[in-house]
Amino acid sequence: MNQEERYRQTIRSLTVKVQTLNSIIQEIRVEPFHRPAAHIHDPDHPRPVLVFDFNGTITPWKGFPLEGEGSEPFPGVVKWINKWKAQQCCIHVATAGLWPQVKSDPLTYAARHAQFDAYWKCYGLPIDYLLPKMDADIFYDDRMVPIPHKDKDVDWDEIAARAEEDLAKRFYLRSGGWERKPKKRIGHEIQDDEWLNYDDVAPDQPRGYSTPIIDVDFHRTLSLASSSLRVAGFKPAAVESVAQIYDAGYMVYLSCAGWNPSTHTLQDSENRIAMMRYVAKTGGVKYDQFVTKDHGDLYFDDKGFRHMDWATDLPQILHVLQERSHFEYHIASTDGQSEVDEHRLNGAIGTSQQQQQR
Repeated sequence: MNQEERYRQTIRSLTVKVQTLNSIIQEIRVEPFHRPAAHIHDPDHPRPVLVFDFNGTITPWKGFPLEGEGSEPFPGVVKWINKWKAQQCCIHVATAGLWPQVKSDPLTYAARHAQFDAYWKCYGLPIDYLLPKMDADIFYDDRMVPIPHKDKDVDWDEIAARAEEDLAKRFYLRSGGWERKPKKRIGHEIQDDEWLNYDDVAPDQPRGYSTPIIDVDFHRTLSLASSSLRVAGFKPAAVESVAQIYDAGYMVYLSCAGWNPSTHTLQDSENRIAMMRYVAKTGGVKYDQFVTKDHGDLYFDDKGFRHMDWATDLPQILHVLQERSHFEYHIASTDGQSEVDEHRLNGAIGTSQQQQQR
């Protein structure tokens, strides 16, 4: 089978899967179909899962096609990803460059998937799994490794040193591979008779604003609970801080990997999201929507913000969101577009404004 035949086969397969699952996707469930068993990672799995954003994290390049001057990876990133792969980490790439096509355009989704596959081969990147993610202007997570390429040159040796410090907190490095340490579980374990039915909890009520978006990790960042199998109170100042962000007019997404229908049965997924909605609503959390995410032991993202303490972090979060409130800096509205797309969009807006003035 030659390259063109493989490409067409991939398109046919993805088209059928996406069209079938679109009939049951009613919320922001980002992945278009159920995952291969090898990448349904239990949080207790002994080996780490490292999740990388693509644009601004692995490469400075924006948009498609994934070729041309400036599209090569940042210096050092290939070396470190290969090292972590050799140390038995599972390497995922989650990119918003695939998200808009999940439901609306499976042919383009397949075409972009093929471009990524070619990119991995071209630069020797040992990526185990590629998936879409919902876009945001800030990803706020206690396991985040921010990639500060908008503020300074990306130094992957410095980033990797921080990442390995984080890994060492929860994993042993034994015989050349990372191995998970015993976990500290926090919160009340939900019993079989305590789960809520999906239809028993009021649905999300997103405001639908086009303002900047913050994606807040639910467990260990907003809630004290360590997983979607447990419930606990909220972190100090968390509910008040989210309310301040929400009341300022920014979109608030709450994200969790534990209810992802691509890695769980539909019943399990709906039970978990029902419980999280109940906890959020009864706890007074102001938010727009829950979204799925990939399970990772570390996340690498140029839009990442490492959760440390809500009271300390909030002023910086509001500053970043305010900076991105203007259209030209609203990253979530333009991510995954090429420079040509951006100029065309600006031109269309300019034309519309001129017509209104007339």
